[in-house]
Amino acid sequence: MGFISIDCGANKGYKDNTTNIFYNTDANFIDTGENRNISLNFSSDIFQEQLKNVRSFPEGVKNCYTLQPEQGKDNNYLIRAAFWYGNYDAMDQPPEFKLYLGVEEWDTEKLHNLSDIVWKEIIYLPKTDEIYVSSKHC
Repeated sequence: MGFISIDCGANKGYKDNTTNIFYNTDANFIDTGENRNISLNFSSDIFQEQLKNVRSFPEGVKNCYTLQPEQGKDNNYLIRAAFWYGNYDAMDQPPEFKLYLGVEEWDTEKLHNLSDIVWKEIIYLPKTDEIYVSSKHC
């Protein structure tokens, strides 16, 4: 079984000391957005490396990650994602967005406060060798 572990917003790949999972940056999976550091008001509370940065999408309506798992289509994949705002832009306005797998809507997410961390998981059976995971501002 293989893994594609991505830290969206990280500047370099790293091995998580708790899980021993290697996290890649998202640079090879998406061409839009920008990496942002979370607010210093929250950074001391965060113990997981993958939550210290975020990828923000100030431009564009829909932004998609392209994943190419080694096993290809017609295999089940666990897709797990964590979302949080961390007041990275100092605007005090947590976002609301829709999540998509391919063209199908997966979920709608509204972060209710500055420090909410939301985890989403789904088992997905793609019909193509590429999996598109997208977000769209509401």
